[in-house]
Amino acid sequence: MMNFFEFHENILRDDFFEKYLDDKLSKKSKKIVTKVYYTDKNKVAIIKSGLFICERQSIILKKGDYIYNQDTELVAIETGEIQEFNVTELVSLLEKEELLSNFYLVLVNQYYKRIHFLKSMVSFSSRDRVKFLLERINVYATNELDVYDIGIRQVARFCNCSLNTVKKAM
Repeated sequence: MMNFFEFHENILRDDFFEKYLDDKLSKKSKKIVTKVYYTDKNKVAIIKSGLFICERQSIILKKGDYIYNQDTELVAIETGEIQEFNVTELVSLLEKEELLSNFYLVLVNQYYKRIHFLKSMVSFSSRDRVKFLLERINVYATNELDVYDIGIRQVARFCNCSLNTVKKAM
């Protein structure tokens, strides 16, 4: 018999939650072509495709990332799709199926990576934050992007620096 962590590793390998929730729950999918998308605190959103930056925290969200129970603004770096599920329905289903702890562990791992990213961002100078953000975006981007693709003002907001600093960093 598998222990909790062995079972969890199998879940991670197969994108289990993404497929399971898609199959079992009613959902609302939105293709995001425009630049801004707002999440709802009564929803769990999953990034199905594309690349986004969470406005409030300046974290990069990519395919497979969850936004759990938050009112936040996402800025599309690349066109993508977001699926939303009702948080109460999701928790009830996963609790009934005894999968809630595994889902929360997925969230904890994602939040840990986000905290590590933010910790790196605050440790850099303004100019280095711009370079670091662009490097991280380009790890996940379909095509290489620069500050002009994203927008100088957006990059300045994400990196908490001036427009002049963004221009000098490039």
